[in-house]
Amino acid sequence: MESPNHPERGPREPRPSTSTFLSESSSSEDDDTGDELIPNDDSASDIDYEAPSDDDLDFVSHSLDSTFDSDEPLSVHVNKTWNSNAPGTPDFRWRRRENVPRKYSFSGTPGVKVDLAEDSSPLAVYREFITDELIDFIVEETNRLRRRTRPDRRRRWTPITSAELHVYLGLRLLMGINKKPRLAFTGRGIQGWPCQFSRRPCLAREMRGNLKRMDRLWKLREVITILGDRFRKVFTPDRHISIDESLWKFRGRLSFRTYNPSKRARFGIKVYKLSASDGPCAGYTAVFKIYTGKEQGSLPSSQKAVVDLMEEGDFFWKGYTVFVDNWYTSPVLFHFLQSRKTGAVGTVRLNRRHMTRDLKVRKRGDVDSRSSPTGMLALSWMDVKQVNMLSTVHTSHTVEVLRRGGSMVSKPECVVAYNDGMKGVDLGDQLAQSYPSVRRSLKWYKKIFFYIYDLATVNSHSVYKYLGNRCEQIDFRLDLAMSIINSFLPDIEPYSARGRPSTLPSPSRFQGRTAHIVRETPGRKYRRCFLCYRAGRRKMTRTVCPACEVSLCTYGCFEKYHSQKHLT
Repeated sequence: MESPNHPERGPREPRPSTSTFLSESSSSEDDDTGDELIPNDDSASDIDYEAPSDDDLDFVSHSLDSTFDSDEPLSVHVNKTWNSNAPGTPDFRWRRRENVPRKYSFSGTPGVKVDLAEDSSPLAVYREFITDELIDFIVEETNRLRRRTRPDRRRRWTPITSAELHVYLGLRLLMGINKKPRLAFTGRGIQGWPCQFSRRPCLAREMRGNLKRMDRLWKLREVITILGDRFRKVFTPDRHISIDESLWKFRGRLSFRTYNPSKRARFGIKVYKLSASDGPCAGYTAVFKIYTGKEQGSLPSSQKAVVDLMEEGDFFWKGYTVFVDNWYTSPVLFHFLQSRKTGAVGTVRLNRRHMTRDLKVRKRGDVDSRSSPTGMLALSWMDVKQVNMLSTVHTSHTVEVLRRGGSMVSKPECVVAYNDGMKGVDLGDQLAQSYPSVRRSLKWYKKIFFYIYDLATVNSHSVYKYLGNRCEQIDFRLDLAMSIINSFLPDIEPYSARGRPSTLPSPSRFQGRTAHIVRETPGRKYRRCFLCYRAGRRKMTRTVCPACEVSLCTYGCFEKYHSQKHLT
């Protein structure tokens, strides 16, 4: 029930800004500093465990400076009175009382938001994410790149089509299920498909304006925007959602590559995700944000990540409950989420700013808790190790749960809810890594593209299950891959029985041309060695074969390249 002193915000009433509240409540870039906490109320230990009065449980204080002025805008008054009870103010304190959480009615509209039914095929669901707009953009940029880079090259080039790109992506799905040493081997056994598919689509390397200097993801920005928009519009998660980070493995050269020893990949690209936590769509990623380096601002990065994902997905003011781990959890963030009618549950570090430090548990099964007048619960529970929780939707009550060995154990309700609610992002990562379409590449944008493509495939499977279909992921991927190939393969221009031209040129190409000799590259500029690059090594050279128009290392690679049995 809403407090009478917390007026209901109408749809047209301006809301308090995010940066204003959080910047006033946190004065450092990192929450886990060792700054001195606000002292606990020493008199709290002498207070009896009696039912708290209504005045004690109000979100906003009743101090003289919070009186309402008839000439003051309502939004300004609400913001001022709410901040008067924020962590770090004299009115915010931890007490030895049972928590009384604030209850918000859920006003979200979860479910599928596009024209799909229970009898929709995997291809129909997939096409809601991989749209014609996305495919046409990649085809256009791939052909434009070829026209702009080295137009004087004599190597034959035929513009790719949308059908070819669809079939190529279908082959990448098959590669995730049955790994082959080369992409060309994947198509074998598909009726009517040539033995080789050597032309691979790529994304543009040039954009107009100064976008490259402003956005480190400029090569993929349009793809990220299109897919992110589809993730939000196709499906809306239920009440329980989780936020966590994933690490996409990449060990190449990249300015925003991160290191996380707790992740299996350790080196890679950090991605923040907001995923559904329960129901048949558990693991569905509704919003994601790729970390490209520390951003300037007054908010700590952990708080900014949560606020940005919630705002982008439009989850504020609807009664959602978000689950986060101890890197995000803080009293300041949870108080802000309460002001947006959003519940929050998460593990917490006791050295967080404004956290109580007098929680004591000694033996296994002990529970100690504190609560704030705003309905926030701080709890410690001793299991194998001490578990510290922060919640705005639970009390300190315990429940009996069944262990793996068959015995019953008593756990705090917030711990049980956290274990169930945090599985969203982890489940999505597990599904994506089971059959990955990602392959080794020196180009970071190619790896990110296929990581996002796997994300779209997992979301397609989640929506397919939500529609009422019982299908394992491997069956879904096989059905989807073959449907894509069989649907778009007839639209591809037929080729000879030999398939597409081989990566290595044919002998007829060199008849009447320059001899195969070692020459310097034009302008003595460094280029990648053709054979080293194909072998996954990054090696630069200044020598080129003028007849083949291929850059090769002078010793070893030049002789190896020209000693192929079909060259003379």
